[in-house]
Amino acid sequence: ANGDAACDTWAWTGSTWVELNNGNSQLPAGELAAMAWDASRQEMFLVTHEVSGLATWVWRDGWVSQSQGALSGLWASGVVYDSASRSLLMVASGSPPSNAATWRWDGTRWVPLAGHTPTTWLGSMALDPSTDQALLFPEPGDSGTRGTRWRWDASDWTPVPQSTQPSVGA
Repeated sequence: ANGDAACDTWAWTGSTWVELNNGNSQLPAGELAAMAWDASRQEMFLVTHEVSGLATWVWRDGWVSQSQGALSGLWASGVVYDSASRSLLMVASGSPPSNAATWRWDGTRWVPLAGHTPTTWLGSMALDPSTDQALLFPEPGDSGTRGTRWRWDASDWTPVPQSTQPSVGA
């Protein structure tokens, strides 16, 4: 209420929310954060944009910075767990957004992947539970991708056919 940002980390137990940090851990600096659960490593990851680029954090009874390298000047559109590779995927772009690329977390750093990455700037990502595939939702104003959703097929992004896309508000 005093204008200070809440800097709390909470977890859902299945029936209630529990505060994890209780003041013993500082929330990582940055903005435009993307967060995902890595089911293989049983860890929560947070990617934030800082002045120097993207920073990667993992929750281990507090946020711990991970060495990532080579991610200066990028913005994360999203992070999602990819069950096919048993790792996290991230779509990140620079300026201009046409420089978008897909990255995979190898346990210690983000590794760029080959293939086409749709042009996006601050979109979002999710896991489709019906297909167990990662989905990319570009920002509505992104040129060339407006209204298109994309599915990761373990090596490249392919457009989701219009007939299978959910309607807005569904």
